[in-house]
Amino acid sequence: MIKSYPLLKTLTDQLMKEVRAYGILEVSIEQYQITCNSIIRFAQSSQVDSYSPELMDSYKDTLDTRCSSGEI
Repeated sequence: MIKSYPLLKTLTDQLMKEVRAYGILEVSIEQYQITCNSIIRFAQSSQVDSYSPELMDSYKDTLDTRCSSGEI
């Protein structure tokens, strides 16, 4: 059986809607948006448009590597 995962754009749009509704400060909302955009760009570079645990593991591994090398 093939698992179907939601589109990242749909998820991130919903996250931002919920964050705003919760009353998070605008400066923090901007940080959420930056993070969402980073995940979407990473997914696009991997030619993926849907969430999956594997995508997120790969994203976290990439960030760990970038941190370890001093890039970020």
